[in-house]
Parts: sequence; structure tokens; C-alpha cells
Amino acid sequence: MRYLGHMSGNAQLTQDGNPVGRASYDFDGFAGPQGHIVSSGEIRSSAAELRIVFGHSGVGLLTDGGLRLNLRFSDRVRGSASDVAHVDVTGDLPDTPAKWRS
Repeated sequence: MRYLGHMSGNAQLTQDGNPVGRASYDFDGFAGPQGHIVSSGEIRSSAAELRIVFGHSGVGLLTDGGLRLNLRFSDRVRGSASDVAHVDVTGDLPDTPAKWRS
């Protein structure tokens, strides 16, 4: 795996394409041996909004920069008052280190 870099920012949190609320994100990206891009990191939103989407499929982010990212929660259990969740990310991930610097 080759480290591509880090990206962070703000986005619209969605479920099945429907807006749930605002979120911030902080992700690291890696390129696999065949160029496949993978990413993981944290999202931060209100505890109430995370409760709505946690553990469900169809959860995503539409970043303020226009990227559409698909999220899968890494943790099986989330504290009910927590405003942070760890996620694995797929979708419109940048493929060069220069694009990961934000």
C-alpha cells in the first residue's frame, strides 16, 4: 500500500441520497498494488444525526468540493452521545497525492 495523503473538510451527510445534516471529515488515502484507492478516517456530526445513519447502508457525504463519497461504519457499536464515527470510504476518491492535500 502506498500512502497518498490526507484530506479534510465539510460536507452534507446523506442517507440514500437524502440530506441528514452537515458533517466534517478527516480521511487518509492509500493506493493498493493494482491502483485501487482506499480510504478511512472519521466523520463528525451531531450525535442525533449520527444516530440516524449509524449502521445503515446508503450513507454518504457530498463534500463542499463536489466529491461523492460512500461511507461504511467501521465500529459495530457507537456511544449514543458521541459526535464522531470511524468510517471506511469509497466513491470519488482522488487518485494522486497532489489531490489529497486539502
